[in-house]
Amino acid sequence: RNGALGGRGNEGRTGVRVIRLLDPATPLRVGDVVLAVDGEAVRASTQNDDDLFAGMIRRFRIGAAPSLTVFRDGKEMALPVTLGPSPSRPRGMKR
Repeated sequence: RNGALGGRGNEGRTGVRVIRLLDPATPLRVGDVVLAVDGEAVRASTQNDDDLFAGMIRRFRIGAAPSLTVFRDGKEMALPVTLGPSPSRPRGMKR
């Protein structure tokens, strides 16, 4: 889900909140807010912006290692991630 990042010292920041993880080995944690992908700000500020982050990630190839700037425990940090293939959709969900 997306949403504005509120709280002390965080006014004006936007990003995408991590609500589930597909790979337990990822350095991301549920609750992290992704603020930037390879230095480009994630300008999501409402729940209706949910495709924005996915579009930013899709620009990279499988195996690429973009740096994600995340907000966790009151501070920003850079996390390197290695992108894997998207999970398969159930048959009923295919376009």
